Amino acid sequence: MFRKASKKLSVVVSSMMILSTFAGVGSVSVKRTYAEDAISLKTYKFDFGSSTSPVATGYTQVTNTMIYNSERGYGLDKAVSFRDRGAPDDLRRDFINGPSYTFSDSNTTDLSKN
Repeated sequence: MFRKASKKLSVVVSSMMILSTFAGVGSVSVKRTYAEDAISLKTYKFDFGSSTSPVATGYTQVTNTMIYNSERGYGLDKAVSFRDRGAPDDLRRDFINGPSYTFSDSNTTDLSKN
């Protein structure tokens, strides 16, 4: 009896495997993950200050008078003030400030060309 049941079980399993191939049972659909999307993202680093301020290595300069334009792909909505403390380093020594301004970045431009 055990032999008959074993033979029937192997026939059933084999039949299911063949049917699953044609029916799509057990098929795997590939979906993009957030991790895959993150790999393709580019990081942009901006150093805000004046046109005469030093720019930190690896950063893109944004001056206090740099108004947004679509060709460049980033900039301010209006000119603002800046401060330069002279220390502690090129990135943190200076900054822009002013009431109610907006910085926009469309991420459509390769900033390494600027």
